[in-house]
Amino acid sequence: MTHPEPGVTPGSRDSNAMDPLLALAATALRYRRYAVVVPLVLVLVTGVVTLLAPRTYTATTSFLPQSGDGSLSRLAGLAAQFGVAGLPGQNSGESPEFYQDLATAKSVLGPLVEARFDSLVPADLAPATLVTLLRATGRDSAMRHEDAIKRLRRNLQVAIDGKTSVVTLNVETRWPALSREVATRIVSAIINFDLHVRQSRASAEREFTEGRLANAKIELRQAEDALQAFLARNRQYDKSPSLQFEYDRLSRVVAARQQVYTDLDRSYEQARIEEVRNTPRVTVLEPAELPARPNSRRLVLRVLLAGIAGLFLGLGAALWAQGVDQSRSAHLPEAGELRALWRALLVDFRAPWRLVRKPDLR
Repeated sequence: MTHPEPGVTPGSRDSNAMDPLLALAATALRYRRYAVVVPLVLVLVTGVVTLLAPRTYTATTSFLPQSGDGSLSRLAGLAAQFGVAGLPGQNSGESPEFYQDLATAKSVLGPLVEARFDSLVPADLAPATLVTLLRATGRDSAMRHEDAIKRLRRNLQVAIDGKTSVVTLNVETRWPALSREVATRIVSAIINFDLHVRQSRASAEREFTEGRLANAKIELRQAEDALQAFLARNRQYDKSPSLQFEYDRLSRVVAARQQVYTDLDRSYEQARIEEVRNTPRVTVLEPAELPARPNSRRLVLRVLLAGIAGLFLGLGAALWAQGVDQSRSAHLPEAGELRALWRALLVDFRAPWRLVRKPDLR
């Protein structure tokens, strides 16, 4: 027959080995004012804030960046023949990722946040710039300008279709007409930037080919003069093997110079055309339209997440209250003695002469 260990009552071992989940449930029920009130308050606050928040509207546009033409690669090959490593603008980035970054670049969004949109928003918001409409903050205009760009970036979503390379731009604001106009202006700024860069690159190509074309013309003339002088000196060169070899060598030089000159002349004309061409390489597939309905508030999802977060907070508050109560119960005698000593100290301060008449209790 076994006997219980000294100091251990029957059932206490099972009580100490209680499942933590059961202990947590017991704590939640014991301090249910925390476990219930905290989630309920958080859910109510989240619901009220979500319902009172202004509605937003999203405008969507998509475009397809076209790849660059082959004139630059041909010109790069010619440049390599003359020992030039690369040309200005070569590999400047025409991939969809480049246009994705360009849509949120400061060079595009900077002028946009200072533009006026007076006819697209209520009249009481004048001056209707994005700095005002996005409620940008800052000590001065420069800081408000930077803050407006950051806020606008948070309202933009740029995605790329990996199969088709189509770039999709979403713009979200509080006014449907403003969302459409901002999306349209961003795409227009991208197109203008592309035209400016392409024309600048074509100008650099033209200057390069113009200089090389002049040198190639001189070199071709020199090679032709050398061949002409050889023929003038040797009218019957085909009867001598050494003269035949020299003739072939001079002919190959002339042919090579002619090929280089022809290619440079073709690239020069192409660069002159590209320098004045204003045809965009960005094709707008879906222009931005006026949003028909506001964005979803996602009320159910937000309330559900708030309820879950409130449940964890409520359980944490219940555990904290339990710890406080246990600590207070463990130190209850010391706390009572401390309060009694504090009251005695206050009495001594009100009547300090009593300290002289009191006997020494040590």
